[in-house]
Amino acid sequence: MQRTSSVLLLGLALLGSGAPLCAQAAKESQGAMLKNSGEVSPLEGSVKPRYSAGTGGSEVLAQNFVVAGKSCVRFDSSLDFMGADTVGIAILALNADIRQTRVIPFFGVDGAPYMVASGKVLQGSGFYSFNDSGSGIVPVIGNQMFVRVCNDFTDAIRYTQLTVYVSHR
Repeated sequence: MQRTSSVLLLGLALLGSGAPLCAQAAKESQGAMLKNSGEVSPLEGSVKPRYSAGTGGSEVLAQNFVVAGKSCVRFDSSLDFMGADTVGIAILALNADIRQTRVIPFFGVDGAPYMVASGKVLQGSGFYSFNDSGSGIVPVIGNQMFVRVCNDFTDAIRYTQLTVYVSHR
């Protein structure tokens, strides 16, 4: 009887104090959504991908990286872009303003000593109305690619993810 009274009193005290009795949902960052990694099969207990294989490829080029102010960083892709017309590139920096970011794709072919810019630079100021994420589609001009991320701001920016997606015909 005394234990029941103690639990009841504790519950009333918590209700009266305004303290939450359950976990509150975290605020979602502007323009960013968590990725669903797949469906868990109740029979197998494994994660199954939610995409069709063989029609293209995607790659996370980098996660949780910092680019110092007024500098650039290079990220190489291991995807084969042969037969692709375009590649989608997306960058995310949770709770950071990336309007002074430039994403520059460079392409090359096997055996060539140099990679060249595709002629299209993704400007942070031209991203959709969110300040912390953006993406764009770039023409493919070779079977190999690297992406250069440049921070034109004076302070360092911490980026959360840089991804690429290519679709083959």
